[in-house]
Amino acid sequence: MNNKFIYKEGNFFLNNLIFFISNAIKKRIKIFAFLLLINSIGLFFGAPKYSAEVSFYTDYRERVSSAGGLSLFDEILSNQNQLGFSVDNFIKSDRFLDEIVNTRFEINNKEVTLAEHWFGQEDSNFNPITYIKKVDNFLHLKPGISKDELMIYKSKKKLNKKLKFKEDRKTGLHTLSIVINKHPSLAVDLLQKSYDLIVLYSNQVTSIKALEKKSFIEGRLVEIKSTLESREQELVDFVNNNKNLLQSASLSLKKERIEREIALHSQLYIRLSDELEVAKIDEKDNRSSVFLLQNPKVSDVKAGGNKIINLIKTAIIISFLIVAIEAFLQRKNIFDFNS
Repeated sequence: MNNKFIYKEGNFFLNNLIFFISNAIKKRIKIFAFLLLINSIGLFFGAPKYSAEVSFYTDYRERVSSAGGLSLFDEILSNQNQLGFSVDNFIKSDRFLDEIVNTRFEINNKEVTLAEHWFGQEDSNFNPITYIKKVDNFLHLKPGISKDELMIYKSKKKLNKKLKFKEDRKTGLHTLSIVINKHPSLAVDLLQKSYDLIVLYSNQVTSIKALEKKSFIEGRLVEIKSTLESREQELVDFVNNNKNLLQSASLSLKKERIEREIALHSQLYIRLSDELEVAKIDEKDNRSSVFLLQNPKVSDVKAGGNKIINLIKTAIIISFLIVAIEAFLQRKNIFDFNS
């Protein structure tokens, strides 16, 4: 580089930097052109990518504190009916991923599972990459894993990476999207199946919560009824055993205390009886808590962005890497930190 220092004696030389970058790219122009050509082939002649998305709402409730007017009794009943269900957690679960990769979809006029479509092809006997992957699987996965198990395992990993989920916690809007090569209809089918599974699981959770609430209320009713009957009998016995209670202040206070307990338990019993009827209705209610906003739909624009812009970005990245490597190799000729 003719000792054209970029940095020397505390000074930075911009002209030398420009000269160095220009010469570095010229020196490695064949490598630059080869990498750019490979990337161009992938961009312009690779399999087209299609993105699709589905959006839906779920029930959203602001939690109200007891200071805001919600009694402790109401909070207990409310907590019994809260929907403990996260869409994000569900779509990352083995239960969801297993169901999707083992579902049969129509691809190229054939019905195959997603696992078969992605990893069901026979491996080439002359492909060294295949053997490297087999060694990697042997080192990382359980011994004796079958081909079908391996296929499903890899498919679940791939699906988990492809599915993108967004949630607006304020409005309850959920958006699920995916990018698929070659087959736009597969992207739609995958999202439709995913949405159907979300709705199904949401309904199951709602049904279980309603059943739990019903069981909780029924148990409390039995306890309160028993306590109420006990207090009523206690009042009868107290009155029969104390004929002169009007002449005693302490006996009168004890009688009022028993009557207050009876009144309180009577109110609780009436309230819980009403809640039990509501819980029975909820148990039979098959309405979904998930509401579709937009059906699964393929975007009008292909995934991957503008190809020309992406090519320019790639050229810049390749140039940066070439310059960085050349700067490392020539570091003694272009940087002088000892002056």
